[in-house]
Amino acid sequence: MTRHPRLEGYAAVFWAIGKQPKQDFYQRIAPGAFAESIRTDEILALWKHDLALELGDVLSLKENSRGLTFEIQPFEGRRWIDSAIAEIRDGTVRGMSTGYRILEYRDDLLARGLVRTVLRADLLEISPVCFPNVLETRVHLVERAVAEPLPREDVIRIEPALVGRPRRHIRAGMVVYC
Repeated sequence: MTRHPRLEGYAAVFWAIGKQPKQDFYQRIAPGAFAESIRTDEILALWKHDLALELGDVLSLKENSRGLTFEIQPFEGRRWIDSAIAEIRDGTVRGMSTGYRILEYRDDLLARGLVRTVLRADLLEISPVCFPNVLETRVHLVERAVAEPLPREDVIRIEPALVGRPRRHIRAGMVVYC
């Protein structure tokens, strides 16, 4: 059984325009841009785009009508991952970013300015980040299920008459799981 929770979310959201221009244009991803790459390439899961900090195994990458979804199982036995999980848990890290090589694009002039639409790209890596360029991206933790109740023979019954000054009011016949 793994100790770390699984990471899930959206690494890219289709048609969402980044908040900051890249050079002198904004960028957005069209549906299907990563389809070939996620089918054939090995995509890395990095922590904040750092090649020295590989986060875990990418369990799945799928495009749906909204964007590119992911599931990552963090590696065990790497101390820094505990603090990375803590940053996601406390909301310091909420968004995602992608690293890719553009193969095909189209430039459009919109009210915001020049917008480059990525039509096809080689996806290289996905990364949880503090300040995502596309605010609609998300990462969240999927915690393990709560442990099953103890088997019947391990249940302790406490008789209220045997408890000196209970911190909580315990009624006769109450089952307490420890």
